[in-house]
Amino acid sequence: IESIQGMVKKAKARKMKVYLGTITPFKGAGYYTHFHEAARLYVNDWIRSQAKNVDGILDFAKLLQDPNDDRRMKREYASNDWLHPNPTGYKAMGIYAADIENKDIIVKKKIIEEHRKKEKRGIVNNHYHDSSFFMDKYPAYQSGKQDTEIYIT
Repeated sequence: IESIQGMVKKAKARKMKVYLGTITPFKGAGYYTHFHEAARLYVNDWIRSQAKNVDGILDFAKLLQDPNDDRRMKREYASNDWLHPNPTGYKAMGIYAADIENKDIIVKKKIIEEHRKKEKRGIVNNHYHDSSFFMDKYPAYQSGKQDTEIYIT
């Protein structure tokens, strides 16, 4: 956890977006023990608790887990070693991660669109670029590399 915290801190110092991914289930792997499972659960609980400190949480464990045994990957996603996903599992993870990022972009665009509509109707009198409100809500905009001007009333 300390290593993850250090990486998050370094990435944020460089104004990078940070997403944390949970550790996938691996029961059936030669590496699997009750100790390793307890450690996986502990780290995953901590990762899920960090939503306010990062740009998003990618819950790969829930995505890939077998509904009948949450300590094991779904067969269709597991490689022969039961530790790593197979190509289908990695594809599911990629689609899931892209979907989360796209939802964030859609929310931002809707806020911008709503504001511009108000501005055209004369509802917005004074506006400015990048308020702390928006930056608190969408930390990715702290980078200063956004491609759309943001106006907040």
